[in-house]
Amino acid sequence: MKIRLLDQSLRIRISKTELDTLADGADVIAITDFGFKSIQFVLKKTDTSGIVLTESQRAICLGIPINYVNRMHTSNKVGFQQRILLSNNLYLNCKIEKDYKCLTERNEDESDLFINPNKGHKNS
Repeated sequence: MKIRLLDQSLRIRISKTELDTLADGADVIAITDFGFKSIQFVLKKTDTSGIVLTESQRAICLGIPINYVNRMHTSNKVGFQQRILLSNNLYLNCKIEKDYKCLTERNEDESDLFINPNKGHKNS
């Protein structure tokens, strides 16, 4: 899971295995430990009409509707986005999408990423 924050925007990219995990009904968990504190993001497949954002002392959780997950899993649908109204009357723009292999060669393991539909490097 790759997580990008910019102001009131949250963008999450998920691998093939992570999407399979969600489609099977299991949670996808990413933990980053800073030494003094760890941050945990959890993606859950939920029976809701839209993305639901919750938090606990240990985790930020995004509940993703079953139909969103199933559509991404069974089609070429790249992802989805939603503007979530927060309790402080601000909005969070949330985007969840498939993570594609880069179009240029990189020194990263991209074996579990989706094949980029655009022409890419020789390993795509």
